[in-house]
Amino acid sequence: MIVVLSSLLVFSVAGTAFLYPQLVRPEQAVIVTVDSLTNGETDDVNFEYRAFRRPESGLLEDTFVVRIANLGMDSANNLEITLEHKPESTDWYRFLSTEKTFGDSEVDIMGERVLVRELEAGKTISISFTVVMNMTLIEVNNALQDRSQLIFQVVYDEGNVPDIKTYSVKIPPA
Repeated sequence: MIVVLSSLLVFSVAGTAFLYPQLVRPEQAVIVTVDSLTNGETDDVNFEYRAFRRPESGLLEDTFVVRIANLGMDSANNLEITLEHKPESTDWYRFLSTEKTFGDSEVDIMGERVLVRELEAGKTISISFTVVMNMTLIEVNNALQDRSQLIFQVVYDEGNVPDIKTYSVKIPPA
């Protein structure tokens, strides 16, 4: 009898442990990727943006594309994409422009913040952000252990937590 009750207890705990994540976690329908197009690459393993070369002017311009795919069964509403930078106290970063480069969804562009009203199921949208970075000030920030970072944040109504992609800016040696 004790063996049967113990076995039932073990199976019920194991079953609950297996089913609990299935019951409380919503299906993640929105997938976010960030790529750079011009003078560097984003590395999602090391969370770095690495410049290919060091420009003679000391200013590096690059365009980052945030691609959002809705792989779920329902539309994702009120997606807000925000580009931020740290540290904010130095002039290592200058924002140039934002534009929708792909997709049918309606967007409101407000500088470094973009609102996508609805991303239908099975659809994709791409938003590009163009920025200029000062290589000398990036070196100073990184030497002072105050890493230069680009932060892309995507928040939407159905998501429990924001999707945040943070890239430390790395430049080639002089």
